[in-house]
Amino acid sequence: MAIGDEGTPLIIPNLFSRITLVTVAGAQMIIVQPGLLSGYIEQAGFSEQQGGLLIAFEMTGYALATLALTVLSKIFCWRVMVRAALVLLAVANVCCVFVETYEWFVVLRLVAGVSAGVVTSLGFSSIGLTASADRNFGLAIMLAMVYGALVLGLLPVIFSLAGLDGLLLVFTAMSVLGLRCSSALLTRSESKLREGSSVEASAVATMPLPMRQVSVVLASVAAYFVAQGVVWPYLFVFGTSAGVDDASVSTGLMWCQFSGIGGALLATFIGNRASRLMLLAAGIGVVVAALLMFLFLRPSTGFEYTITVLICNFGFCLAHPYLLANVAAFDHKGRLVVLAMVAQTLGGAVGPALGALLLGEMGYAGMQWFAVAALGLSVGLMAMASMGHGRNFERGDVEPASVR
Repeated sequence: MAIGDEGTPLIIPNLFSRITLVTVAGAQMIIVQPGLLSGYIEQAGFSEQQGGLLIAFEMTGYALATLALTVLSKIFCWRVMVRAALVLLAVANVCCVFVETYEWFVVLRLVAGVSAGVVTSLGFSSIGLTASADRNFGLAIMLAMVYGALVLGLLPVIFSLAGLDGLLLVFTAMSVLGLRCSSALLTRSESKLREGSSVEASAVATMPLPMRQVSVVLASVAAYFVAQGVVWPYLFVFGTSAGVDDASVSTGLMWCQFSGIGGALLATFIGNRASRLMLLAAGIGVVVAALLMFLFLRPSTGFEYTITVLICNFGFCLAHPYLLANVAAFDHKGRLVVLAMVAQTLGGAVGPALGALLLGEMGYAGMQWFAVAALGLSVGLMAMASMGHGRNFERGDVEPASVR
């Protein structure tokens, strides 16, 4: 049977693994961003601010791509767009090996960001159309963390053998592998009922949220990823600036990928058995605790740094699937997930650039305090959207299947 036929499971392990691999091929620059920023600074010789701006240009490309997809995803085949983007991503990464000027490097990283944004957005949108989106988002993030742990763990070897070029070639190989798996992507026409939703409730498309609530949901997503963009790419330099040696920082970042797996695995285990909003708040609370450790305990040894980043990434990877699952719960057709990917990448583009600005004006402490405030804003806005959605349901403005 074809995908979507009655009686055919929507996700079989091999198919889901291929969808996830495609998504990881697009998101890999974000997954290993601390190592990538380290490569820009220590291997390519760029300054900390130049490296931060390169990350910002990549994320700007992500944002431009996902913004364009709000229109293009309704016109063109998702699989064709992903395949074209993966080819362009591989070409951009290979070309970066041969350029010698910062200006051309900026252009190519922007192109890579656009390509990766197409792949990541449509990959996550495809996962959002699956049954048990909570579980599948968690599984996808868990598998992404496995990839991140492998790459960050091998980063000293990669850099010693080939410098930044070695990491860019790893990205290229992953893009080629993603291209081989791109036929697994789902589209809106292949969506299935989510587990636990009734046929009657899902037979009718959920009515659109009022624009003010859509704006609140998207602002929540943007605030979360602005905070992540201020913190995640700079985790490497958070450690080295405090006196932790490069090898210990690399080791800590490798181990924090495993704590991220734990956070995503916990989300997968819990699924939709508890309030998505409360679990989102719990994950964000864990990240805030780690940021406060950076601010007040000032970890200066490899062990202290490792403990702090373990906690930080655990919280991010617990919160992330529930942030996306909260969004997916408002709309069973995947449209709001595509818009959320726009907000995610806009936030991800602003975050590193803002981090570079805050670094120059207020230092690392200013970056960390800003991230604490942005995370608090994110969970507060999502709570507002959820309460407003509940009130709309009571008035009969939305379908019950979209309420959680």
